[in-house]
Amino acid sequence: MCLTRNFFRPGCETKKVSLAVEGTGGQFYHSMFTSIRIFLTVLSLGLVLATTGGCFHWGKNAKPKESSAIASEVEAGFKQRFVDKRAGELTAQGVGPEAARAKATEEFRAKYGFTGAAQK
Repeated sequence: MCLTRNFFRPGCETKKVSLAVEGTGGQFYHSMFTSIRIFLTVLSLGLVLATTGGCFHWGKNAKPKESSAIASEVEAGFKQRFVDKRAGELTAQGVGPEAARAKATEEFRAKYGFTGAAQK
């Protein structure tokens, strides 16, 4: 035996022992690097998608602010249509045109008093 008390005896040859298995090392490293490459590609694609304009974290508010000018214009149009229709119905029942329009406006204020158009 070449080892004696953890020392080599003179004249003994040492042999190099390799733990590598021949023929599979290259294939193993190839598959490992392919897996890492795919992982990094998916990760970078996810980062690109998260930081582009369609990102959910920094998007605009879902509800746009309501413009008071648009709201009052819609309410005024609604009031005009309601009063015209109701005045036509009252005129058909025999009420005079001026009285029918006044009564239709009063009915609108009573029914839709919460709108800005009813308060004008």
